[in-house]
Amino acid sequence: MLHIAICDDENDFVSHLITLIQQYVAETGEEIKITPYYDGMELIERYDTSIDLIFLDIQMRLLDGLHTEQENIISYKSMKELEQELSQAGFARCHTSYLVNLFYVKGVQKLEITLITGECIPISQPKRRAFMEQLTRYWGERLSYGFWIYSHCFCSTPMCRSFL
Repeated sequence: MLHIAICDDENDFVSHLITLIQQYVAETGEEIKITPYYDGMELIERYDTSIDLIFLDIQMRLLDGLHTEQENIISYKSMKELEQELSQAGFARCHTSYLVNLFYVKGVQKLEITLITGECIPISQPKRRAFMEQLTRYWGERLSYGFWIYSHCFCSTPMCRSFL
């Protein structure tokens, strides 16, 4: 079972995210426990070590943080320090204020990233070139891996045979 914590001071957003996760559960049958927190201090005071994933609002009244779907992070580090730590986990810095999980990038147009969630994130002009190089490398690695899996698939089911 996956245990997800949602920490946000906007009740409507917490409710919306819970609804999205419940839809995912209904579609996949995955077992997920959801624990909502409504400020960063509540999360710290009532933290449960069984939590696998935290959606953490980075702009809250009492305590700010960083939300990822890979790690649980509440940090007072600089963005530069976080960038160095998370770069090996598929994150890239696209703006002074943003680190992006490259897995969630759907596309880029000019100075804007579109995520698979539909959200748009700005790319600053000074960081654009480095970000695009990192994204290109990331996508290239994923495509190479996907091709390797496809070319090494020896499945005999009718569905797999139709793809081969």
